Amino acid sequence: MKDTFFIFIVGVLIYLGFSTLLGSNELMGSFGVMFSHYNQLYFGYISFIYLFTILVPLYFMYKNVKLSFRKAELFVSSILLLFASLIAQGLLVQNELRGKIGSDFVDFLSPYIGLFGLWVFFMHDYPRI
Repeated sequence: MKDTFFIFIVGVLIYLGFSTLLGSNELMGSFGVMFSHYNQLYFGYISFIYLFTILVPLYFMYKNVKLSFRKAELFVSSILLLFASLIAQGLLVQNELRGKIGSDFVDFLSPYIGLFGLWVFFMHDYPRI
């Protein structure tokens, strides 16, 4: 059952990753096009890589199911790295692939703490692995 679940999750992640990369209706179907549109809207440039990078920890979790404190630390630091990358993308990119999550965060806080404050927050939030 564990093997079947792992193969299913890997297949879904690969499908969603390639639908984001290709994004055409002929190859991936209407669901792939819709997912690609919303994935690029909310995650911007990061949408092209994060689904494929999820495969690496998924494989290590499949090989060793035992939960430890170190694995929990790596999971939390990975979430912080994703959030910090979204904030950096919101600060640096000014086109349609800016990413709604990071850009909304940056646009909300910039009147209060300014761009320098956002850069300080970004550097503080950036995980040191």
